[in-house]
Amino acid sequence: MKASVFALAITLLVLGMPICAPAGAQDIERAEAGEPRLMVRLAPRYPEAAVKARMSGHVTLDFTIGEGGVLDIVVIDSSDPIFHEEAIASVGMWRYFAYASDGTPVLGRRVRETFEFDIEKLEQYSR
Repeated sequence: MKASVFALAITLLVLGMPICAPAGAQDIERAEAGEPRLMVRLAPRYPEAAVKARMSGHVTLDFTIGEGGVLDIVVIDSSDPIFHEEAIASVGMWRYFAYASDGTPVLGRRVRETFEFDIEKLEQYSR
């Protein structure tokens, strides 16, 4: 499992996709409480069409934790469909270690995540 997560991370870095690490201590506490641990979290890219249109917005996704990955991604709320594809693509590449610290599987958990796309912050980082 560790080797496949490492290989995925290297592949994504080569492709130029940003990888955000999970909050370490919080994830350990969640795993001890029987929650799945997020091992690879990718930030969504800002949609090129939204950059050209100077649009900000948000997308809220609901999904299921599967064996190592994510299943059944559904858009729950969105300011504009222009943001859907990039948010779904990033969550689709997230990887979970879906076992509690005692080894009990915690598959099938539903998770809800909101992504904010702020055109002003994009400009700050691109200078």
